[in-house]
Amino acid sequence: MPVRKGKLKPVDAVRLTRNYSMLLEDIDGQYFVADLFSKGVFTADDKEEVSSQAYRRKRTEVMLDKLLDSGPGEAYNAFIEILAREYPDVAVRLNETSGVDEIPTPDYSWFDSIPDSIKKSIITDADASRLSRSFVRNWKQIMILLGLTETMIDIESQNSPYSTIPILITTLLIKWKQRFYSQATFEALVKVLQEVDTVEACVDWECVKNALQNRQSNKSSS
Repeated sequence: MPVRKGKLKPVDAVRLTRNYSMLLEDIDGQYFVADLFSKGVFTADDKEEVSSQAYRRKRTEVMLDKLLDSGPGEAYNAFIEILAREYPDVAVRLNETSGVDEIPTPDYSWFDSIPDSIKKSIITDADASRLSRSFVRNWKQIMILLGLTETMIDIESQNSPYSTIPILITTLLIKWKQRFYSQATFEALVKVLQEVDTVEACVDWECVKNALQNRQSNKSSS
């Protein structure tokens, strides 16, 4: 059976991306690859790439990213079947995800109302921490678009193999600020996030809004 590629169905992708952080922490991608391979979801190369990762979280990250690009067929249902067998409590939480039936078209007009003084301000370490949970999906692509190299990203990942993805993203955003400083602004980051955002809810815009509102509040009170 040929392996279908492309995006998952939008509803399936939203359910998966909204639970991406939870899945990274609670499951091991190794337990999925054999069945996903036998069901024609993964290729032999996909199976090998997941299994070759030394750390549980990295195996899960690679597996989830490949699953998100496994096509609109039965890939998601195959994943859920395995999840229900291996991690029944996690499967229940995934199936109870709310708001997946209505997938809004991204609306960025709210950013226009943010004062230029905030948009063009350089992110702080605290901002980096608040923003770190806004794009756990496609985070590597986002970091590369911001100007960090794959080597820099790999070094930070290897230096902190047990760190959660949000902690790693926080570290890399701080590295971005240190490297580009005056260019490491909210405006620059939001521009990149808009470039990668899709109907599959790649970016948690509420998280981004909260970070900007927090910065506005701090500026007003200072």
